[in-house]
Amino acid sequence: MKTSYSNAAVLAKIEAFEKMLEPEMERNAIRWNTTEKKWKSSVRYLKNYVSSSATNRAIQMAKYADDYFKLSDKEYAYYFGDIPS
Repeated sequence: MKTSYSNAAVLAKIEAFEKMLEPEMERNAIRWNTTEKKWKSSVRYLKNYVSSSATNRAIQMAKYADDYFKLSDKEYAYYFGDIPS
Protein backbone atom coordinates (compact mmCIF):
# COMPACT_ATOMS: atom_id res chain seq x y z
CA MET A 1 0.00 0.00 0.00
CA LYS A 2 2.80 2.41 0.77
CA THR A 3 3.81 2.56 -2.88
CA SER A 4 0.66 2.02 -4.95
CA TYR A 5 -1.55 4.17 -2.78
CA SER A 6 1.06 6.53 -1.42
CA ASN A 7 0.22 10.22 -1.61
CA ALA A 8 2.91 10.73 -4.25
CA ALA A 9 1.55 7.91 -6.44
CA VAL A 10 -2.05 9.11 -6.13
CA LEU A 11 -1.08 12.72 -6.87
CA ALA A 12 0.82 11.56 -9.97
CA LYS A 13 -2.32 9.73 -11.19
CA ILE A 14 -4.51 12.77 -10.53
CA GLU A 15 -2.11 14.98 -12.46
CA ALA A 16 -1.94 12.51 -15.35
CA PHE A 17 -5.74 12.40 -15.60
CA GLU A 18 -5.93 16.17 -15.26
CA LYS A 19 -3.50 16.61 -18.16
CA MET A 20 -5.40 14.06 -20.27
CA LEU A 21 -8.86 15.56 -19.58
CA GLU A 22 -8.01 19.25 -19.63
CA PRO A 23 -8.40 19.65 -23.43
CA GLU A 24 -11.98 18.33 -23.14
CA MET A 25 -13.10 20.52 -20.26
CA GLU A 26 -14.25 23.51 -22.30
CA ARG A 27 -16.59 21.32 -24.35
CA ASN A 28 -17.67 19.43 -21.23
CA ALA A 29 -18.46 22.67 -19.39
CA ILE A 30 -20.65 23.87 -22.25
CA ARG A 31 -22.48 20.55 -22.50
CA TRP A 32 -23.19 20.26 -18.77
CA ASN A 33 -23.76 23.97 -18.10
CA THR A 34 -20.81 24.41 -15.78
CA THR A 35 -17.39 26.06 -15.98
CA GLU A 36 -13.79 25.01 -16.38
CA LYS A 37 -13.10 27.04 -13.26
CA LYS A 38 -15.34 24.71 -11.21
CA TRP A 39 -13.56 21.67 -12.62
CA LYS A 40 -10.14 23.14 -11.82
CA SER A 41 -11.36 23.97 -8.32
CA SER A 42 -12.50 20.37 -7.83
CA VAL A 43 -9.16 19.01 -9.05
CA ARG A 44 -7.33 21.39 -6.70
CA TYR A 45 -9.54 20.24 -3.80
CA LEU A 46 -8.76 16.60 -4.59
CA LYS A 47 -5.02 17.28 -4.76
CA ASN A 48 -5.14 19.18 -1.47
CA TYR A 49 -7.05 16.35 0.19
CA VAL A 50 -4.53 13.76 -0.94
CA SER A 51 -1.47 15.81 -0.04
CA SER A 52 -2.73 17.14 3.30
CA SER A 53 -1.15 15.42 6.25
CA ALA A 54 -4.18 16.49 8.30
CA THR A 55 -6.40 13.96 6.50
CA ASN A 56 -4.12 11.00 7.26
CA ARG A 57 -5.43 9.44 4.05
CA ALA A 58 -3.23 6.35 4.20
CA ILE A 59 -4.32 5.63 7.78
CA GLN A 60 -7.98 6.01 6.81
CA MET A 61 -7.62 3.65 3.84
CA ALA A 62 -5.81 1.04 5.93
CA LYS A 63 -8.48 1.28 8.64
CA TYR A 64 -11.31 0.82 6.12
CA ALA A 65 -9.59 -2.25 4.67
CA ASP A 66 -8.87 -3.65 8.13
CA ASP A 67 -12.48 -3.14 9.24
CA TYR A 68 -13.89 -4.71 6.08
CA PHE A 69 -11.56 -7.71 5.83
CA LYS A 70 -11.08 -8.23 9.59
CA LEU A 71 -7.31 -8.58 9.18
CA SER A 72 -5.15 -10.23 11.80
CA ASP A 73 -2.19 -8.25 13.13
CA LYS A 74 0.12 -10.32 10.92
CA GLU A 75 -2.00 -9.67 7.80
CA TYR A 76 -2.23 -5.97 8.60
CA ALA A 77 1.56 -5.75 8.96
CA TYR A 78 2.03 -7.63 5.68
CA TYR A 79 -0.28 -5.37 3.66
CA PHE A 80 0.20 -2.02 5.35
CA GLY A 81 3.64 -2.18 6.94
CA ASP A 82 4.21 0.58 9.44
CA ILE A 83 0.98 2.51 8.77
CA PRO A 84 -0.64 2.84 12.22
CA SER A 85 -3.92 0.99 12.70
